[in-house]
Amino acid sequence: MDQPEWIWAAVSEEESQSMMAMWPNIVRDITKEIENSNFPDVAKWMEKVLQHTVPGGKKIRAFTLIYAYKLLASSDQLTKENIRLARILAWCLEMLQAFFLVIDDIQDQSLLRRGKLCWYRHNDIGLAAINDGLLLECAMFYLIKKHFKGKDYYIDLLETFYDIIFKTTIGQGLDMLSTKKPDLDMFTMNRYNSIVKYKGSRYSFILPITAAMQLAGIKDPEMFRQAKTILLEMGHLFQVECYSSADPEKVRRVKQIFIDLERTIVKNKWLVLQYNVAGGKKQRGLGLVYAYKLLIPSDQLTEENIRLARILAWCVELMQAYMLMMDDIEDQSLFRRGQPCWYRYNDLGLAAVNDTYMLEGSIFYLIRKYFKGKDCYADLLETFQDITMKTAIGQSLDLLSTHFDKKPNLDLFTMNRYNSIIKSKTAYYSFVFPVIAAMHLAGIKDQEMFREATNILIETGCLFQVQDDYLDCYGDFEVCGKDDTDIQQGKCTWFVVEALQRVTPQQRKILEDCYGDLDRDKVRRVKQLFNELNLLDAYFAYKEERYNLINVHIKQMSSGLPHSLFLYSLRNIHHRMS
Repeated sequence: MDQPEWIWAAVSEEESQSMMAMWPNIVRDITKEIENSNFPDVAKWMEKVLQHTVPGGKKIRAFTLIYAYKLLASSDQLTKENIRLARILAWCLEMLQAFFLVIDDIQDQSLLRRGKLCWYRHNDIGLAAINDGLLLECAMFYLIKKHFKGKDYYIDLLETFYDIIFKTTIGQGLDMLSTKKPDLDMFTMNRYNSIVKYKGSRYSFILPITAAMQLAGIKDPEMFRQAKTILLEMGHLFQVECYSSADPEKVRRVKQIFIDLERTIVKNKWLVLQYNVAGGKKQRGLGLVYAYKLLIPSDQLTEENIRLARILAWCVELMQAYMLMMDDIEDQSLFRRGQPCWYRYNDLGLAAVNDTYMLEGSIFYLIRKYFKGKDCYADLLETFQDITMKTAIGQSLDLLSTHFDKKPNLDLFTMNRYNSIIKSKTAYYSFVFPVIAAMHLAGIKDQEMFREATNILIETGCLFQVQDDYLDCYGDFEVCGKDDTDIQQGKCTWFVVEALQRVTPQQRKILEDCYGDLDRDKVRRVKQLFNELNLLDAYFAYKEERYNLINVHIKQMSSGLPHSLFLYSLRNIHHRMS
């Protein structure tokens, strides 16, 4: 049904007021969830991220979704509650837009966005803003789960958002590779960049309408196919207009460029996977397969089910890889697993940020491809997203503690804060995640089993991180494959927290002067102070005490889960040297 332009103008003006009236509730939803998880500092930070990056745009995608929903929904569906849900989903689109812009500005080193400093330049945040982009993405999925779980279209919405994110990061990958194609010599960079911006039209054109159709309860695949076809044509028109020409031959050549570039990005993505995923110890992936074999009834241990467990294990390894890639960029680390960090490979630099999100998108592509239609499908999607959000929150608390990898405020380095960081940043995705995913795959539904498993695995994961702090400070690079950067970067580690509980005022002054400084002499002075405080003896005593206590807790488990599953994880890390 055609509508005159004045109706659209009136709707958008009205919706602008209604949308902004809802914005405080959106912020409250997100920050309250973070605060309730015992991260008040991150909740305050997240509010700043949201206010700076989300509400200032024109909200064209949001208004398009709402306008489309009002056109597509039947009159009896247009209730106050359903309109409210449409506006919440519209804000999810705006948060997705903010996520893309935050990351894009970092990669392009842009200066201004919407008339003000780009977020990464705000208060000199720098590369720490990469994690804020991830927080925006996680918060968006949190809103979708909070407000739409249980609806017929819930899974459809998740799949649509995941698909758009994956395709948009691939489009950004084309942008990064564009200068390596000789076919582009006949085009100016401004023109070519305009073409690449078309890749964003997937979330600008297709996403708002598709989400509105799902919200309106439309199920007919043919309607979605036709809508997508038309919206892609609109995207092509948008692309052609960037060239100020509708010449069919020029359009054909531009399309051919994308085809050629897509071949290149496939090769590049293969290299990303080989370099970052295949080379690790695969403890998380192997742990998932081990857990699955223990938990599943013997008659279900078929070749096909084991194959699916291994595919899911690779999804866990993909998550490990992209978390490490992101962490290395933010920390400006030099080595990972005995080789230069990915962002340093062939001078990739900030272009590597996009590679991390392509790996994330690959995870959800694989889950959808192999697990869609299975009872565990929704649980797996939510588990991956929940663990991602917890890890991003832990990373945010870590960055806030180190003042974004600048001179840290040692007053913040308490044992409570340290435990909060390592629980959220390390324990969940390294230990809880593989076992919980295996439990879902095995069809376990008992919530007490999940609760008991989570508690034990958090304890094990926290011990693992304390060991990691030791290895960073005292480990052998040839064995660990990682350079000692925690002292230089002013990280909140077990050693510095323990030191702060033991130092005299004079010794504390040494930490204040030397901790968080790149100067090698100052790093040596910090290590010397650690030795003066007998921290190595304290560490080994603490490690054995925690190991024995976790052993006791495992033996006390009563939910019916096999104790050997948790003893496997614990004994695997007990005497590790890497």
